[in-house]
Amino acid sequence: MKKLFPLLLLAALFCVVSQAAAQRRTDADWLQLIKKDYRQFAREFTADSPTDFAKTQEVVHWLVQHFEWKATDYQKRTVEQIIARGGGNCAELASITKAMLKELQVQQRTVQEINLHKESEQRQENARQLVQEKGNRGSVFGRQHNDHVWLEVYDAATKQWQPVDPSLGLVGLQDWLKSRVLFEERQLLDPTGHDMIVPMAIFVLGSGGELLEDRTQHYLVQAFNQYYGQRLQTLPDWAAWQSSLATLGPKCYQAFTGKTNLHQYGQEIAQLGQVYQKLKVSYNSAK
Repeated sequence: MKKLFPLLLLAALFCVVSQAAAQRRTDADWLQLIKKDYRQFAREFTADSPTDFAKTQEVVHWLVQHFEWKATDYQKRTVEQIIARGGGNCAELASITKAMLKELQVQQRTVQEINLHKESEQRQENARQLVQEKGNRGSVFGRQHNDHVWLEVYDAATKQWQPVDPSLGLVGLQDWLKSRVLFEERQLLDPTGHDMIVPMAIFVLGSGGELLEDRTQHYLVQAFNQYYGQRLQTLPDWAAWQSSLATLGPKCYQAFTGKTNLHQYGQEIAQLGQVYQKLKVSYNSAK
């Protein structure tokens, strides 16, 4: 025991010194470390975070402040290459986060979304060309819609899967609702998020594209309604909102699997946008 005590004391002292050194790191030091070894970065940067949810917040909030959103260029990159590039699109930023959370043994899963989006004829033309070249999978974006990738992490405190959007800097359901479905002006760290009007289909997909869970009802019906104090269900257009989601949901999933060209449902997508605006007007009028 006498021989063991100095070893334990030395180990404790090493931990204290390591933590103190981590606290003294500058932003430049952290950037250098993540480029050298993102796994070590994840462990050291979250060393003082008490829960998986807190670790996730630390990682996402640091990434959104130090990495740039970059337009999709359809290049395949490793996590190390994305980090060296200094950013990426939503899927690439999600992959960095996913890799670090995996290192931290945080339970997580990938989410694929299609959202109503600010109209763009150029995006429609780009999508049309991609469909011609590579098939219906390219129709997940178009004139008035776009695809988006984020994560969910399992929060032991609430025993719920919580949304985590690395490109928008969102962690937790309340953050997500305020930034993705809110009728009022939204506060976003990433200005590109303002072009996303509201999601219309949300899926947890497996590595092979298989549907693990449809989360559309959870986020866009139950949580949306709850956020507004269950008052949305009293509005005249609430049934139309649910019906539009139910109509488009299967089409969106089939577009992800390449079985449907979502561009054929532009009228239904536009109708969903109109219903969302009607909900907004009705809710504000009833306040």
